[in-house]
Amino acid sequence: MSKSKSTAIGRQALLWVGMLAAAAAIILGGLTWRARHRLSDKVAALRSAGDPVSIADLAPSPIPASDNAAMYLQNISADADTFDKDYAEFYKTPLGEALDAAEERGEPPQRAYALKLLGDASLAKGDRSEAQSYLERALELATKCDMRPLMDQCRPALESARTSRAI
Repeated sequence: MSKSKSTAIGRQALLWVGMLAAAAAIILGGLTWRARHRLSDKVAALRSAGDPVSIADLAPSPIPASDNAAMYLQNISADADTFDKDYAEFYKTPLGEALDAAEERGEPPQRAYALKLLGDASLAKGDRSEAQSYLERALELATKCDMRPLMDQCRPALESARTSRAI
């Protein structure tokens, strides 16, 4: 075989390979266009149905300030700080120390009396919700320990805390 014949066969083979590659590129281009068109139609159908089709569609809407707990907590942080200081100061008082000691020793009767005194003090200063909390806990402990005289004292005080009348 001569050199010119082998070169002609090489060129012809190269031409066939080129034509096959071009045909494959055209076929793949057509298939890609068809797939892209079908995908676009499906995405449009999903969007018209109201379904999310992207990550951005899944992003939650911002929470209004009126419903945002972080805003509420930020607004009451000064009150919480004041309460924290008052709470710490209370446990430095003789009554606070007595309550703390009763809790540590596991003495429900002394704790019940201390809670009743705290309820009375809160009621006297006009804080009915705080008084109600202390008096409910005192009544619960007094009932648990069957301390009838204290139970009899807690009930009217608790009723006063629940209503607007003072004792």
